[in-house]
Amino acid sequence: MPDFYYIDLYFDPEEKTLREIVDGCVYSLICSGATFDKVFLVSSANMKQVSVGEHVQIEPQDLGVIAETYLEEHEGETNFLFSFPPHGRIMFKYDFVLDQYMLDEIADEEADTKCSANDIGVTFMYTVSRHGGRRVKVSMSFWEEYLLTHGSWEVHRMNIKKIFTFIKAINQNVEPYFGAMNSELHLNTDESFDMLREGKLPEGNDFVFVGKQMIHLLDMDAVKAKGIKQTVMPNKAVILELSDKWAL
Repeated sequence: MPDFYYIDLYFDPEEKTLREIVDGCVYSLICSGATFDKVFLVSSANMKQVSVGEHVQIEPQDLGVIAETYLEEHEGETNFLFSFPPHGRIMFKYDFVLDQYMLDEIADEEADTKCSANDIGVTFMYTVSRHGGRRVKVSMSFWEEYLLTHGSWEVHRMNIKKIFTFIKAINQNVEPYFGAMNSELHLNTDESFDMLREGKLPEGNDFVFVGKQMIHLLDMDAVKAKGIKQTVMPNKAVILELSDKWAL
């Protein structure tokens, strides 16, 4: 089973409604060249319960409304936490680059397996931070083994640059306050977030996103002293490239 590569982004529901976050992220992916595919395991007042492995077709512009409706139905529950879609993912397709080595490796696989190399899975989680207050976590997954592990570094770098554009687009349209990118075996956004809150460099991931809401906590002198590459967004948010393996 191939490993995943993740982007985790965090939003304050006091700044943006769940509907705005869902719609903004979906819009950002589509504007970045991704194609909306399908939704697995949708359950809400407007949809029937779908069995594991099945999917329903939904218009992408309706996802925010469905998510907000689901939230409202459960808002009164004590310590309410939920994932949207419930026990599922919103799936997109994107034209990633596959190295010839990887194409040869999966040549004998089923057509569905080959097609899944271009999958982007997105889940929205409404949670309570251990530091207090509610937050919305958006988790995006990509097939690391297909896109970033085997074959040439040049191809891997092309794919990470494509993934990098998603963060830029989402920042422009929805403005998360924090985020990180790394493989599923190493992603430690919670530790990075705590480091930032304590005034330390939020190290430990390939990339860390510091939104404009938290940029005052980032020690830019320490960033410069360590020679960490940074990308400054138009709204003053910053993406730190903490690993030297991509050289974007």
